[in-house]
Amino acid sequence: MGSSDPQFSRRQLLIAGAGALGGALLPASFAHAQGAARITTTDLGGGLKVLQGGGCNVLDVSAYDGISFIISGNVAMGNALTMNVGVSADQVSHVWLNRVSLPPPATPAGINAGRCIPANNQYDGTCSSPAFSVPVTAQPTTVTVLWSQLTGGSPAASVDPREIVGISWSFPTPPGAGDPVNAMPYPMDIVIDNISFVDNP
Repeated sequence: MGSSDPQFSRRQLLIAGAGALGGALLPASFAHAQGAARITTTDLGGGLKVLQGGGCNVLDVSAYDGISFIISGNVAMGNALTMNVGVSADQVSHVWLNRVSLPPPATPAGINAGRCIPANNQYDGTCSSPAFSVPVTAQPTTVTVLWSQLTGGSPAASVDPREIVGISWSFPTPPGAGDPVNAMPYPMDIVIDNISFVDNP
């Protein structure tokens, strides 16, 4: 593995919980999430979020080839998480949100660096981040994900490391997702450690 970015290792992790988890700030060298993953109409984005950019902030990590971390634990549904890397091209524009999705008197969306305009609504898949499936086992495992391995974004299919707006790991969608009564929670216990940008892995 190549060199890592010490500045990144000192950043804060925002852990945005699904279901039983609450939001918390932890040192970036260690993230532990435990609880029951449950997705309802008001909880669609449960997972672990790193570098959730605010305003027009973007992160240029083009000097690096990807990101590395150690992961362990269990996810009762599928034993995997999805890693997402948001880029400006795939982030819903605050201009569209305030004109179409959140017109007055709703609280306006904050300014962001997004350039994507959804076809119908912000959840229709028109604007989505490139992703990579990360297996989860009980044994701590070093995972290196290259920018080129993150695919499936829209409208930009892959990651432009010059304009990253967020990095996150999301849990699998449980049966009944979107139904606050019938959504079926499942147990999970995840530890992510030693997060760093890497080059020449």
